[in-house]
Amino acid sequence: MKSILVFCLTISTAFAANLKQTLEDKGEFKTFLTLIEQAGLNNILESHRRLTVFAPTDEAFAKLSTDEVSVILNSEELLQNTLKLHIAKPVLTKKILRVLNGVETISGKYLTKFSNENTYTLENASIEEYDIYASNGVAHKIDNVLSYRDIAATNDIRPVDYVDLNRYQGKWFEIYRYPNKFEKGCGSVTADYKIKANGSVNVLNTCVLSSGKVKKSKGTAFVVNTESNATLKVSFVPFLQRWGLFAGDYNILYLEKNYEFVMVGSKDRNYLWFLSRSPELTPEQYELLRDQAIKQGYDPDKMIKTPKY
Repeated sequence: MKSILVFCLTISTAFAANLKQTLEDKGEFKTFLTLIEQAGLNNILESHRRLTVFAPTDEAFAKLSTDEVSVILNSEELLQNTLKLHIAKPVLTKKILRVLNGVETISGKYLTKFSNENTYTLENASIEEYDIYASNGVAHKIDNVLSYRDIAATNDIRPVDYVDLNRYQGKWFEIYRYPNKFEKGCGSVTADYKIKANGSVNVLNTCVLSSGKVKKSKGTAFVVNTESNATLKVSFVPFLQRWGLFAGDYNILYLEKNYEFVMVGSKDRNYLWFLSRSPELTPEQYELLRDQAIKQGYDPDKMIKTPKY
């Protein structure tokens, strides 16, 4: 937290112009800024802190058909959502984008499909210039306009229809995961869930390090969607668990009918796990989960097999 604050203060003192002024000075984002003003969103680019803007060039807007432009301009709500789809929090520099699989925008929708190496694709747009710094954040130049209608229709993850939490509780073995900081060095990972009287779920995660040391983390899961029980928030922050503060996103995306294996992920697609009641998945089970991951917009090639210690 301290390093983020220092980083943001450094940006503020080193760059006097805000994001709107900075993009104006570049001279190739006139259409984007005109629409920002028309939609009444100037204040966001001028005053909001710690922003990331994916700014389409004038050439990007010129690629849109007359019909596409007409549809966007004839709906104030669609115009605002389309523009908000190009804005995210917090400050996401090129270095940070390299390790992300998705970004939550202020529209509430998620952008996905970053590639690797030196080329990054954000949905249908390539990032042509990175890290255009301003006093209140950073901008990246993109070569296509992101379509809110297309992303709203296809980009959201789809949790399963219903989870019987009584059957879901108990021990799960982690078989595969996206690499993440809080499980760095962890092997032989298990997660134990137990329903509490108030309907929340006790969580006990166990990890074994290569040294043989065992680490345990206790948390609480809160059901967000009580109709399906498939969307939860999990908090491991002491003293704040009872209110669900600082809670992680936990979505049950595929669940085998006998509750033998499951795929769990986050809405921004930065976290993904394959779990099983058994210490291993069969090749057939793995291929099924891999196929489900692809259908939900995740990249299973980024997963690592959880080591056994």
